[in-house]
Amino acid sequence: MSPVTKLNSGAIEFRQLRCFVVVVESGNFSRGAARLGISQQAVSQLIRSLESAVGARILERGARKVIPTPLGRLMLRHARTIVEEVSQLELALAQELSSDHYKIKLGAGPTASIQLVSETLLSMKRNSVSLSVDVISAVHHTAIEALLRGDLDIFVGLDNGEAPDQGLVRHVLGMETYCVIAGSHHDFSKRQGISLRELAVSSWVLGHHLGTVQDEWRTAFIENGFDVPSVEITTSSLEFCKTMLFSNPYLTILPVQLVENELENEMLRCIDSSIYQWQRPIALLHCPKALDNLAVSLLIDGLRQSAKKIYSSC
Repeated sequence: MSPVTKLNSGAIEFRQLRCFVVVVESGNFSRGAARLGISQQAVSQLIRSLESAVGARILERGARKVIPTPLGRLMLRHARTIVEEVSQLELALAQELSSDHYKIKLGAGPTASIQLVSETLLSMKRNSVSLSVDVISAVHHTAIEALLRGDLDIFVGLDNGEAPDQGLVRHVLGMETYCVIAGSHHDFSKRQGISLRELAVSSWVLGHHLGTVQDEWRTAFIENGFDVPSVEITTSSLEFCKTMLFSNPYLTILPVQLVENELENEMLRCIDSSIYQWQRPIALLHCPKALDNLAVSLLIDGLRQSAKKIYSSC
């Protein structure tokens, strides 16, 4: 290789520089490989690829010892600085992320926590980003109060329009579909085109905190000249709601994701009616100052990346 060859810009990698520094400090390839925990063949390959990127020889290989060339000595000064800076960065990140002070308190609505939060945490773990996270069950209106008090760092869940965001940062991650749900034994589950008149005289069990979805449900009856159905039972328990549908002729409104398994197994059905579904956003909320916490910032980025994959495929 010519000693004066144009640098292959952007081709130098950090692992090559670290290998180069370790080999020079160790004196030869075999001791360098032992320090790096890789094979001597892998060390040779890294050095060859670095020399190829530089376009010149940076080490003179002797029988027992390697010695930097003049260009290698110039590279060594800069490479040591880079390796030391990266090592300090890795140490600082490890200390930051392992600190008990930065345990993240994440509020999650039942829909969002099923897939999005779990997929995000598993994905970050696979990528060697280990965070200390306390996942707390929450709904939109109570989460806002907890965020403002500092009892939560992040909330991920359905934004049902019950309360304003009060200066919080809000990201819409995706959309969730609400449907009118019945048990598979219900007469409506076997028919199409259920009328508002039939829905108006049906028995309903509704969950708390449906927000604007319940408002739109009520409006559909009123605008079409029907009385709003009497809600016989309200509940905050998803399991109770599903039990009532399994064994009784009740209707309810639920996010589809909450009952995906029951719908796939045909234990529950989305009924076909003129008011059969509504869309509500799954939102991520946090205080602006939450981004000062590196761990919180990393988790927010992870949630947004996972949401792109999950909701773009829906």
